[in-house]
Amino acid sequence: MAETKQIERLEVPKVLTLRRNTANSPRSLKEKPIRVKNLRDAKKLLARLLVAFQRQELDGRKAKDLAYLLSVYVSIVKDSDLEERLRILEERTRLRKPGE
Repeated sequence: MAETKQIERLEVPKVLTLRRNTANSPRSLKEKPIRVKNLRDAKKLLARLLVAFQRQELDGRKAKDLAYLLSVYVSIVKDSDLEERLRILEERTRLRKPGE
């Protein structure tokens, strides 16, 4: 008959107990997807993806695909921001009268 060993359970002080905030955890992405509306949201999502990848909750291929999509999104937002700024500057210079 195989001998079974009983392992004593260590008591961890409550001060050292780490609690996981499930509202901000990468696993919550399955339950409630993050809507990316601006660069700040993209930054938050990328941070969560990095954590999920490090915890091996997200495979490399999926992490790479999502990071690429975020990169494209950021590029589009930056380009549209620059386009809007340029349009405003062109409009201002067109409306200015010579000699002002």
